Amino acid sequence: MEKVLEMKGLTKCYRNGRGIFHIDLTVYKGDIFGLFGPNGAGKTTLIKAITGLCSPDQGEVHIFGYEVSKQFEKAMEKVGCIVETGNSFEYMTAFQNLQMISRFYPHISSSRIDEVLELAGLKEVRHEKVKEFSSGMKQRLALAAALFSHPELVILDEPTSSMDIEGMIDFRNIVKKLAKEEQVTFFICNHSIHEMERMCNRIGILYDGKLIASGLASDMMNANESLEDFYMAQIRKARGMESCQFSTSM
Repeated sequence: MEKVLEMKGLTKCYRNGRGIFHIDLTVYKGDIFGLFGPNGAGKTTLIKAITGLCSPDQGEVHIFGYEVSKQFEKAMEKVGCIVETGNSFEYMTAFQNLQMISRFYPHISSSRIDEVLELAGLKEVRHEKVKEFSSGMKQRLALAAALFSHPELVILDEPTSSMDIEGMIDFRNIVKKLAKEEQVTFFICNHSIHEMERMCNRIGILYDGKLIASGLASDMMNANESLEDFYMAQIRKARGMESCQFSTSM
C-alpha cells in the first residue's frame, strides 16, 4: 500500500503541558482515516503540525514522501485542508471566493469553480454573498475550497460541525465517492462518531495528546457492538490507567 501521510515520533508540547506526544501513524492511499478524541486531546494541534502551521518539538511528518519541515511546498502541493474553521470573504459571493483561490492554480480550468460548488451543494447560490449564508453553508464553501485544486490528500478539522443532517449526509457521500472513484485520501477529525462509523475505513483515538488506538475500523467493531462502544472502552481504559498512575505516585 502506498503511504500518503506518515508521522514518526511527532511531539509538540505547550507551556501548559498540553500538546501531542510521540505520535506514530501512517495513512495510506485511498484511506478515509477518522481521528477521534475528547475536547483538548490534541486533535487540532496534530493537524497544525501535519500542515506546517506549527513546528513540532520532535519528530517528523512526511506527505507523499516529502518532509513537511524541510520540503513544505512539495509536501503540500497535492493537499487540501480545513483547519478549525474555513474562512471566506463575507462581502463576496461564493463564486468570487473560489475565483480568488483559482488565481493560485493557473493550470486549473475556471470551470472547476462550478464543479466544486455543485459537489458541495452550493451551485444554486453561487452568486449570493457569503454574509447571507448559514454556518452550514459556509462549511460547504470551505469544503469546496479545499477540493478545488484536485487534491490527493484532504485534511479536515471538524468539517460538519455546523451542518444539518442533510449536509452531513452529503459530506459523507462526497468523501466516499472521491475515495472510491479517484483514490483521494482523507484525514478527518470529527466528533460525529456515527457519521464516521458509516464512512471511515481506518480509525485513530487520541487521548491526552497520545494515540491510544489505531487500526482498521472493521477490526475495532468486530469485538464491539459499535465504534462508539470501542471508543468509550478505550477512553475509560486510558482514564483508568491515569488514575492508577496518580495513586502510585501518591
